[in-house]
Parts: sequence; C-alpha cells; structure tokens
Amino acid sequence: MGPRAGRLALAVAAVILMVVMLGGAPGVTQAGGSWVAWLYNPDSGQMVQILPDFAGGATIPFPMQPGMIGTPNSIVLSRDATRVASCQEVFHAGRALYVSDIASGALVASYGVSGDTIDCALGQYAFSPDGTQVAFGLLNHYADPADPRPDWVLYVVDLATSMPVYQLSSADPQVTALGINVAGQMPVVEAFEPGVIAFKLVLWGAGGAPEYTGLVWHPAVGDVTVMEPYGKNALQLQMPMGEAIWLDQRADFPIGFIDGMGYPYNVLMYGNKTGSSYPIFSLSGAVLDWGIFAKNGEWAAVRSSIYPNPPVWYYVDRYGGSGALPIPADVYDVWGVSDGYIYLHPTAGPSGGPLLVYHRYTGDVGSLEVQNLWSADPGSYWKIVYTNPAYGTGYPPFPEVLSSGGTVLMTLPPPAVVTLPPPAVVTLPAPVVATLMPPPQILVTLPVFAITPQINPNLLMTIAPTAILAPPPLLILHIGGVAQVHTTEGDMLRVRSGPGTGYGVQFQLAPGVLVNVLNGPQTADGLTWWFIQAPNGQTGWAVEGVPDGSGWLQTLIPVS
Repeated sequence: MGPRAGRLALAVAAVILMVVMLGGAPGVTQAGGSWVAWLYNPDSGQMVQILPDFAGGATIPFPMQPGMIGTPNSIVLSRDATRVASCQEVFHAGRALYVSDIASGALVASYGVSGDTIDCALGQYAFSPDGTQVAFGLLNHYADPADPRPDWVLYVVDLATSMPVYQLSSADPQVTALGINVAGQMPVVEAFEPGVIAFKLVLWGAGGAPEYTGLVWHPAVGDVTVMEPYGKNALQLQMPMGEAIWLDQRADFPIGFIDGMGYPYNVLMYGNKTGSSYPIFSLSGAVLDWGIFAKNGEWAAVRSSIYPNPPVWYYVDRYGGSGALPIPADVYDVWGVSDGYIYLHPTAGPSGGPLLVYHRYTGDVGSLEVQNLWSADPGSYWKIVYTNPAYGTGYPPFPEVLSSGGTVLMTLPPPAVVTLPPPAVVTLPAPVVATLMPPPQILVTLPVFAITPQINPNLLMTIAPTAILAPPPLLILHIGGVAQVHTTEGDMLRVRSGPGTGYGVQFQLAPGVLVNVLNGPQTADGLTWWFIQAPNGQTGWAVEGVPDGSGWLQTLIPVS
C-alpha cells in the first residue's frame, strides 16, 4: 500500500469510526418485507408511502407552507419518516429551510436567509438522528470579491427554536487554514451524527468532477478536517458495521471507454473501521457509475457498462459470491431494502408510466421473488426519497478483488433473464391526509464513544445575525425572455424536435450563445424543456438543466 492509499485507509477508518460510534442508523430489520419506502413527484407535489406485499400505504400532498414558490425539486425525510424538509426559493427573494410534520402537514420549523443567493441544498442525512436538528448548505455567490458575504455557509438549525445553533462558512479561519479552494462550491451533508457532521463541497452549476473535497466538522468545537472519502462519488454508508463503498479510478485496473459526459470509474471501493480500504468489484473494459448496499447490507450492488452494450447490475457478497442482477438497463432509481432492493422503471407500468418493482431474496441470488408494487401515469416523474435503514450487523468484510498485470481476477456470468409478473394496476387517489404506517420498530443498542478534542478558543463559532438585504429583481426563464447557453468541458447543448429525450436532435448550440425563449415550460423525462430560437432563426426544444453528479447544471441561464 502506497502513502496515498495509506492516508486514505486511515481517513476511512477515522471517519467511519467517528460517525458509527457516535450513534448510527438502527440495526437489523427482519426479512420478509419489513421495510417502508417513500416516493415523491416534484411536479405534482405528491408523496406516496410504499409497503411490501401490497400491505397498504398512503398518498398525501407535500405540505406546502406560506412563502414557498411551488413544490420543491428535492425533499429529505427524517430517519423515522415523521418529518420532511425542503430548502427552496421563497417569495421576495432569498432561500428558506422548511420542516413539516408528514402526517398532519403542520409546519415544524423554518429558517430563511434573505437576499440574492444561488441555491441551497440538503443531503440524504440532513436530519440529526433524533430529528431535532437539520443541517443545510447555502451558496451565496460564486467567487466575487465585491460581495462581502462568504461564498457558502453550512447551517445547523434547531427545530424547536427555528434558529441556527451552529454555522460554518467558507470565510471562517478554520476553513481558510486548510489551504484548499472552496470558492463557488455548495456544502452538501453526507452524514449527521451527534457531535460531528461530514459534508462535501460540490461545484455547483458546473459540469461535475470525478470527486469533491470531503470535510468533517465538529460544530461544538469548531474544528474542520479534510476527509477524502466524503468527497467520493456514489458514496454509501453502512453505519452499524462502520462501512462505506464508493466509486474510484485506479491505474492498476483496466480503464473502460465512456461515450459522452462522465468519468471512467473502474473500481467499487470498500472501507471499514479497521482501516482497510480496497476494491471489491472491477470488470475489464467496464465503466462503473452507481453503487448501493442491498439485502440488509449483505450485498454491494454496482451498475457497470461496457461500450456499446447497455448497462448491467452486478452484486458481490461477503462470502466470495458475485453475479448479475435482473435489473433492467433503463431503470433510474435503485435503493436497498432489508431483503433485497427496489427500483423505478420509467415506462414499465400497465399504462406506460413509471413502475416500482421489489426484488426480494429469501436466501441466495436464486431465491428471487418479484413484486410490482405501484405504478403511475405515463409521463410522470417520481423518485425514491426514503427507505428505512436496512443494514445488518455481524457480517464479515467484503473480499478484495485483485488485479494482476492489468487483468482483473473476476469473472461474472451474463445477466439472468427474469420474467416479471403483470404490473399491478394502481390508481392514485386524490391527495388526502392519510393515516401513515410507521417504519418497523427496530431495537438497537448504540455503543458509547466519547470524543474529548482539544478546544482551540480561536475556533469557537459565534452566530452573527443574518443581514436583511434589499431583494434584487429575480431573473427566471419566461416566454419572451432571453437565455444564455451554459455547458462545461466544451459540450454542446442539444436542441430537439420535441420536449423529451426521445425526440431527434435538430442542431446543437455552443456555450455562451444567446437564444430567445418562445414557449414552455414542458416537463418530460424528469426534465424541464423550453422552445427556443437560435440567432440564425432555427427553433427547437432544449432542456433547462440536468442533474450533474450530486449537483445541478443549469443549461439555459436567464439574462432578461
């Protein structure tokens, strides 16, 4: 192991041990369908609770609160799924955190920051384990010497008082002392445990990066440390076991070809609290782009592509087993549950809309049971936003996969073909406040681990009152307006004959080109589309923005 690998192993050990021992997700859930999931539609604002075995659930509206401008694009649920948080633009300019009770829709807490800001963000684990605090990031501006505010701020808001109890900014001395570039980046929380918050700094509105800067912050003390794994892409935590998986690129493994945007990750890495970190999956010629824990944490699953073939999902278990999983190539959301995984297919429903499929494994990979749990209308976009923690304990570490002379010592069979049962026809009722099924009760004994850091009084945080700034005019895309094309890394913006990725590309526009907005918006394929006119008179449909790693790339920026 080289010096860099050694530092990475120590960083993994320190971070995971810190997060796990300070508190963690509940332990083992029972097999046989002991889980709860939530889906969300950002266009309609509907939330749907899903239970296995067709055991019921509920459809409710997202709890809108005064000041909100439409339903949020992203939401985060507390770990017991009783509260929902969003961070979004509000009337009269500014951004605000809202936390609501899911069952009643009542507002629990809110905290707003006025003035011209770029965006705000919540990570999957933005809630503290007990649900009493929420951490969210705010990007005030890109690097601008004329703006006296820090580029970004990370707030920890107490829900009992609706006020920050801690905050950390890009201008604070413990951040500047790190000597790293933090300008124009959004803090996104990856883990929030008692006494410690781990987050990454995401290049907001850019073309993404193969990895970001990962940081660990002790709010009560104020110290900040660079911790590399928390900036890795596709990072997944298995807290009860003190484990993590993430994607990376290593020169000692074959590197596959990628067609278009993205990064040629070639290994799925694994780290645990013993200090070990090593690859557990690689496939010669393949590019990896997604990884999850599944089946109670017994498996790690990863999506792999060998150009020009469609992607294939594989699993590796803790006992040397590996193979293909019968997940269709075009699914767009996969989450692990206690006895398998669930996924969303965009068009497999009975009427051609999204379908939620549950793969349950009562034993090994040959024990597959398939349930089509839920479907929605064609053209609607849903995403999985929650499954109750489903990770077990007592498992051995995953075995390491080796590379020798550039040849990966891993052979995998072709994907299994599974015939799905007819989709269950589910008609969504009108949104009503329903009686919700709580997640299964999980008993767990948390270990006690006390951290007694040396407190530097110069690093203690003080909370300054938020300045009330006069709101500037808001620029939004609108019919009759002008927008500027924004792409990165030399990419061109594709303009199509219709609003959706299924329509043909008519022409492409370079970054910086000004276009007239003639019509829209329309939503298709989970994206927002506008009908635009290029300087030469050509017209067509272009996407407003696209997901980009953990961030968002705005491809049409309003200028008037």
